[in-house]
Amino acid sequence: MPQRHCAALAACSLACQNLSLMKKRLLLIYICAALPFCALTLSATTDEPALPAASADEPAPTTVEVKGRTVRVLHAQGQVLEVYNITGVPVMKVRIDANDKTVQLNLGRGCYLIKVGNVTRKITLPA
Repeated sequence: MPQRHCAALAACSLACQNLSLMKKRLLLIYICAALPFCALTLSATTDEPALPAASADEPAPTTVEVKGRTVRVLHAQGQVLEVYNITGVPVMKVRIDANDKTVQLNLGRGCYLIKVGNVTRKITLPA
C-alpha cells in the first residue's frame, strides 16, 4: 500500500510541476505580447516634447529637398551648395543668396553627394 501512495504522490507532484511550468510559460508569453503596447503607452504619455522648440534666437535648420534634377535649399542664406561625384571630386558649387533657393543640376546621370553647411545628401540623377 505505501508504494502505491508514493507513486500517486510522485505523479501528483509531477503534474503540479508541469502545471506550474505551463503557468510560467503562459505568463511569459502574455508579458512578451503586452510589452510593446506598454512601451507605446508610456512613450505616448510622457510630458517631454519630441523635439526641442526652436527659440527666436536660433536660426531654422538647413533643409535640402531633391526632386529629379532640382534641388531646393531652405534656411542656408550665405552658405555654399557643393556637389561632389561619387569619387569625391567637386563638380559644382553654388552660393546660396536667398533663404529659399532652387538650383537646377545640369550634370550627367549618376550618383552625387550634395553638401550645404553640415547637411549632406546622396542623390541619384536619372538619364
